[in-house]
Amino acid sequence: MPSSLFSSWLREPLIQFLLLALLMFALDSYVLGNRPDPRHIVIDDARLLEFIDIFEEGQGREPSADELNNMIVKWSQN
Repeated sequence: MPSSLFSSWLREPLIQFLLLALLMFALDSYVLGNRPDPRHIVIDDARLLEFIDIFEEGQGREPSADELNNMIVKWSQN
């Protein structure tokens, strides 16, 4: 009885669709793995020093933390 119930469920198009979708998501996760988010912006030390140098040339002083954050935000939006 349980095997006939199982085989009748497997003949249902909705069950077939759900199993296929589950298989596709599992394969996608396995193949692609944990890729970094392409929308994640990383500012390295060299870029940060460039921001500071540009500010110092224009203003004649080091930027405050707020000014540096504003420069980073403006740069990331371009």
